[in-house]
Amino acid sequence: MDRALDPAFVAAQKRRRVVAAAVLVTALFLAFSYGPSLLRPSVPRSRVRVEKVDRGPVEASVAASGTVTPDLEEVIASPVDARVTRILKRAGDPIKPGEAILDLDLSEQTVAFDKLERDVELKRNDQRRTRLDLQSRLADLDATTEAKRLEVESLRARLAQQTELAASGLVSKDGLREAQLNEAKAALELKRLLASRSIAEEMTKAQIDGMNLELATLESQRREARRVLDLGSTRVDRSSVVTWAVTEAGALVRRGEPLARLSDLKSFRIEATVSAVHGRSLRAGLQALVRIGKTDLRGEVSTVEPTVRDGVMRLWIRLAEPTHAVLRPSLKADVYIVTDRRADAVRVARGPFLTGEGSQDVFVVRDGVAARTRVDLGLIGYDAVEISRGVQPGDELIVSDMTNYLYARELKLK
Repeated sequence: MDRALDPAFVAAQKRRRVVAAAVLVTALFLAFSYGPSLLRPSVPRSRVRVEKVDRGPVEASVAASGTVTPDLEEVIASPVDARVTRILKRAGDPIKPGEAILDLDLSEQTVAFDKLERDVELKRNDQRRTRLDLQSRLADLDATTEAKRLEVESLRARLAQQTELAASGLVSKDGLREAQLNEAKAALELKRLLASRSIAEEMTKAQIDGMNLELATLESQRREARRVLDLGSTRVDRSSVVTWAVTEAGALVRRGEPLARLSDLKSFRIEATVSAVHGRSLRAGLQALVRIGKTDLRGEVSTVEPTVRDGVMRLWIRLAEPTHAVLRPSLKADVYIVTDRRADAVRVARGPFLTGEGSQDVFVVRDGVAARTRVDLGLIGYDAVEISRGVQPGDELIVSDMTNYLYARELKLK
């Protein structure tokens, strides 16, 4: 037979049910109130880089790898086949104008130069002697011509006298005829002498011109021999540094082979390599920024090599400050070639958040919460990125790599 439950037990059961219900209601309330914030992912603010959006210029650029090289490099080549007799300068040695790098055995070239010196002097002596001989011949012709002119004038005067006398019947016709013949003969001889002098003068000029050409040829050969001797002396005409030189005394060098290489370490330029993908946008005259450590140098593309090797193009940057103290030979540099520029754009500092061109998701920070926002990118520069839509100046943007958080709509910054 059933017995009635103890009232104390029943009361205890009711209290337990009420407490359980209260706990459940409280838990549901807390879940609805604080659940979203508890489930929202968070990231420490110290682990992300936040930059403020502002307005300013943006320069679109193509990145390249650069190397600092001397602006002036010179190769000294052997002008003849010769043997190295002595090494005077080695790689790394500074050299001043007038100093030699090494000595070559140029005894054969020296003998050839001395012979040409003598030939030139002999030719000049022959030229002087020939000129004097020709001037003497012309002087003789001038004297003979002058004497003949006087004779012609005398005979003409006599002919005039004979003509007057013949008109008076004082001279016979034979006498007048003889006077006419003598005058005509003397005039003909004078004409021949004048023609001879003109021919002799032309011959003199032609002969002297021919000797001048021979002398000019010899002098040209002498200058070339002098040039060979000067080049063979391996003397430099400017202050520089030897970057390479023949190292063995007694070595035989052929004509045209390099003897040494020199560099002027006071002025520099940048040799850059860039992917051939950007070849169409590269040309001489484009502005460039060269970044060496924390130093930025401005420059201009001076030359773009048209050939492509292994998918890479070479170009050279002429610096606005080629003597800057930070420049050193073979120093590596980051080069940014400016292909486009916008003077006033909504921009943010460039960072790892950038995944490409066009549109992408970024995190905009407002009131301690980073909200995922879709933005449109414009020009992409070496230090700033244009954002054409999605943010306004004054907004704060996370520019760190946020790839691992792109699933979240919001991030809490702790």
